[in-house]
Amino acid sequence: MENNEWRPVPGTNEAYFVSRSGEIMCTNWKGSGQRRVMKPAKDHKGYLRTMLKFDTGYRTIKVHRVVAQAWIDNPEGLPQVNHVNGIKADNRAENLQWVTGSANMKHAVSEGLVKVPVYRDGIQGSRNGSSKLTEDAVRDIRAKFRPRIYTRAM
Repeated sequence: MENNEWRPVPGTNEAYFVSRSGEIMCTNWKGSGQRRVMKPAKDHKGYLRTMLKFDTGYRTIKVHRVVAQAWIDNPEGLPQVNHVNGIKADNRAENLQWVTGSANMKHAVSEGLVKVPVYRDGIQGSRNGSSKLTEDAVRDIRAKFRPRIYTRAM
């Protein structure tokens, strides 16, 4: 705790500080006046989160967002924080970057962190386990709604 450089978490009236290594410190642990490094818990997606008291009340925060807000410049105002190495619990500042939602999803797909349905050159149509219609049913539906071209007899 002593070797880390700490920055205040914005909006907490300096009740909490965050380090480059991804730790959050409370300056008044349970009203005792002692400083303690908090132990965040994993959420259902694997991100570390904890509860902090902000000026507006208590709020659950994700640790990677607090680290990024304190340590990483975001001049373009990008909305999401990406874990460069794909490990959601690795909240070191050097492992985080501000990105667009699209860039974040592309990174997740390229790292194999999300499953993407395969339609081209893979399992398609009724052979796909998610399929609800057969090929014949699709042809029937399309035939019923195909635009008709009418010609007027002169």
